[in-house]
Amino acid sequence: MPTPPALYVLPLAEADYPTLADHCRALDWPAPTLWHHTDLHATVRELLARPSAPPAGEPVANRALTGLPAPVILCANLDGHAVRSLQRRYRDAGQRPILAVVTPRALTFSLAILLEHLAHDRRQELAAQPHPPAGRA
Repeated sequence: MPTPPALYVLPLAEADYPTLADHCRALDWPAPTLWHHTDLHATVRELLARPSAPPAGEPVANRALTGLPAPVILCANLDGHAVRSLQRRYRDAGQRPILAVVTPRALTFSLAILLEHLAHDRRQELAAQPHPPAGRA
């Protein structure tokens, strides 16, 4: 039996979960599962197996304790077209969450280690972007 698609979010602001939930509704997907800083010790495999938690959390604490530059959305069992649809919705709204796909290797990471890798990748991505000349926005 195939595993159903699922989205998981580590929010950094109050609007992060509702925004993703709205995108899920628009795409006719199930509501996302909320993760927060108290999950940092668990492996991604453990978190994916856990029943969905109600949307409650502490985005301010998540931001302070993880040091992430953007909310993290982890996609499980979504095909490339579905992931691109979600990327497009965020891009059209002018938002850039850290969007990642569950891989076999990521399943073995604790959430803390996965977030460390994703934050590193985002920093490299931002560093590689051309910067406007001084005095221009």
